[in-house]
Amino acid sequence: MKIIIMGSKEYPFGDGMHFERQSGGGIERFTEAVAARWKHEHHVIVITRRFSNSPRHEGTNPQIIRTVWLRGRYLRNPSFNLASLWTFFRAVKRKERAVVVLQGQVASSLSPVIRLFRPRVKSICIPHGEIFSQPHPRLVKAIIRIGMGKGLKAADDIIYLNAREQALYEHRYPSERSKGRIVNPGVDHTKFMIRGRKPNKGRLPITFIGRLVEEKGVRDLLSALPSIKGEVIVAGDGPLERDVRTAARKGWLLYLGRINGVEELLKKTEIFVLPSHGEGFPLALAEAMAAGCAPVITDIGLPLTDGREALVVPTRNSEALAAAVNELIDKPSLRKRIQRNARRYARTRFDWNKTAADIIERAVQNTKR
Repeated sequence: MKIIIMGSKEYPFGDGMHFERQSGGGIERFTEAVAARWKHEHHVIVITRRFSNSPRHEGTNPQIIRTVWLRGRYLRNPSFNLASLWTFFRAVKRKERAVVVLQGQVASSLSPVIRLFRPRVKSICIPHGEIFSQPHPRLVKAIIRIGMGKGLKAADDIIYLNAREQALYEHRYPSERSKGRIVNPGVDHTKFMIRGRKPNKGRLPITFIGRLVEEKGVRDLLSALPSIKGEVIVAGDGPLERDVRTAARKGWLLYLGRINGVEELLKKTEIFVLPSHGEGFPLALAEAMAAGCAPVITDIGLPLTDGREALVVPTRNSEALAAAVNELIDKPSLRKRIQRNARRYARTRFDWNKTAADIIERAVQNTKR
């Protein structure tokens, strides 16, 4: 079976890190993980962006096809996805049976066009978070909402990464409730095997990993810094990098920039912070839990219990964020208990092999009918 993956802004992960300020994130890492597993039984095609150092075509399985795109905050995503749609039509013949995985809100909006011109192709939409709380202009939000409504209606399957994300979309688009289901992200547990944490003699390491954008709660974290007792470490890049660097110069945090391998950093981390305003299930959080970190997260609908697998605080509340981090610092027994519970949760819930199979199993069966 031919499986086409659309919506990943770079492939492999890190391909565009030297060419733009805000590079890839969770969707790109998600794509890399599932493509590596699907290729054993299917022909995988990844349609992504082309950078000056990358060939247009690369590999056979996964087969990478890179396409053109325009720079600019509100041009990058639509231009890339429209070019990807044209590339898709060239890669899949009209009467060919295939599965297309549309990742992100803009890519998901393409499913009506795919259904019209490639009726035998099954579409799977994975929104990877919600648009409703993100700081976009009203016109942009309105266009994406309309596109998502039409995209979900035409989709054969809809994958959500947490219950709140599913509830938000099904409230906005109630006619599509029968299609939606939740699939957990995965973790490569062999990379996060820890025999025991060495006691920290200095300030406890507290880590944030992610894109430096408004919706990740980066400003909330920066506002909380003067009150946090531990050593805050930030890894990532994005539009708010200048603010993070300014805080680093003041000695409030250690800024690492974007890093490709998070394993060693997470193995040394005691507390992982996720002050996000809304998203699916971040891979960085899943990996932090697998590494045995104690998470401090915001109440964005993640399936973690406050006081058991994490401490949960309100969104956009830097005081509550600092208080929760300091509580874990001041109460070692609480911190260690949450670390154990988080790691146990990750071991039982996050498996890339299961994730990859769950996403396409229904669509692949339907294409054979």
